[in-house]
Amino acid sequence: SHILFVQPASAYPNQPIKFLVIEKSSGKAVFEKSFRPGYVKWRDDRIIEYEDLPGIVKQNEANTIKTWTIPSKS
Repeated sequence: SHILFVQPASAYPNQPIKFLVIEKSSGKAVFEKSFRPGYVKWRDDRIIEYEDLPGIVKQNEANTIKTWTIPSKS
């Protein structure tokens, strides 16, 4: 199982926020990401969902919601 750590938001609204996924059994970081203020949450027990708002939105860049899946152990 894994733990999601999220850096507290800064006083500056456009400062990137970092989050980190740590594997409980080993204590090792398995994923680290910075994102512009949006949100980060567990979608289910293996998928992290986060909204990464760009500084400047490009014309065809509508999807700011991204996901990351914890790799399964082989």
